[in-house]
Amino acid sequence: MELVNSIHSSYAERRITTRTLLKSITTGGLTLQTPLHGKRYCLPKSNASSMDDTVQESQSSEIEIANIVASGKFDVELDLANVAEDLRNAKGIENAEHSRRSGNRLLIHFSNRDTLGILAPSGVYMFTGVDSYEELEYAKSELLSALAELGIISSSNPASEEIIDPFQVQNVVCTAELKDQEGLNLNQLAINLGLEKTEYEPEQFPGLVYRPDNSSCTILVFSSGKMVITGIDNEKTAQKELERLQQKLDLR
Repeated sequence: MELVNSIHSSYAERRITTRTLLKSITTGGLTLQTPLHGKRYCLPKSNASSMDDTVQESQSSEIEIANIVASGKFDVELDLANVAEDLRNAKGIENAEHSRRSGNRLLIHFSNRDTLGILAPSGVYMFTGVDSYEELEYAKSELLSALAELGIISSSNPASEEIIDPFQVQNVVCTAELKDQEGLNLNQLAINLGLEKTEYEPEQFPGLVYRPDNSSCTILVFSSGKMVITGIDNEKTAQKELERLQQKLDLR
């Protein structure tokens, strides 16, 4: 499945390369730690925090959501080989692949959906490849129901003591387009926005990277006028940053 490229806004280094961009596509900058294996599925612990089931509804705007990365963490340790074997037969799950190519994790595909679920031995679960909050909520419901079916959690709405990190959106990638700006001069744009806030190295990446003041977001601007906005956790913030950029360039 082809996922939409994104940047996580908290990178320590200023220089962005294509390799760095691709690395953050599916995880939004999250680290999936690998603990010791437990019993057949897991070893329960204690002292967990409460689950937040609230997922924001998207609002109509000039931008479009291209990808949402969201995650949570259960207070369990998992033997992914055993989980994969039985999860494949759970309702709503099309396939569960135990992958060690980029860390020990379970790649979960849902029936008739493009969303990718990821499950780590540490109890971290994550979703990517989602382009709406409705799809995100659907994928979460299917995975939690499947995990409950296997006895890994108590139910699809698990008790607070089973949770370490509540489920929440980590990163939203949005696309937009500057009005009437085909053939945009990115060298001039970098100067207009401020060289200290931008990076443009066309031999490494075809877009201009812009980090606005007082914002966690990163904006990619291409010569076609198309934009990618990431490093945010909701669509409303993306719309606000788009409007700020258009105002700054006197494009409104």
